[in-house]
This record gives sequence, C-alpha cells and structure tokens, in this order.
Amino acid sequence: MDTKILKHEYRKHECLNCGYIQKIKTNHLSGCIDYCKNCSWKPSFGKDIAIKMFSCQAYRRFKYVA
Repeated sequence: MDTKILKHEYRKHECLNCGYIQKIKTNHLSGCIDYCKNCSWKPSFGKDIAIKMFSCQAYRRFKYVA
C-alpha cells in the first residue's frame, strides 16, 4: 500500500447527499466531511447516512472524484 502524503491543495469532491461537486482542500484522495454549498443549508434534506451535525449545522460526507 502506498502511504505517500500528498500536497495540501484543493481537490474535487462529490457530495454523497446531493451529488454536487465542489473543491475541498485536503492532503489525501479519500472521503471527507465538509459543508456542502448546495445542500447543507437544508439540514433535513437528503439521506441520513450523509449528514453529520456539528455546531447546529449540517455537514455532508464527500467522496473524491478525479
């Protein structure tokens, strides 16, 4: 398994809740959790598995897309 650490930069990620693609700054090519600019403002919208509540805001799970 390659454990190379990548440069910390913006990469395209897809929201697992609504499918919106946005750039998120990471140093890896795996999933992450962030505020979705398309659907996080609607906390009750979407799939329960994709929602993480932090400080009364809905954050979404994202997957890396090439």
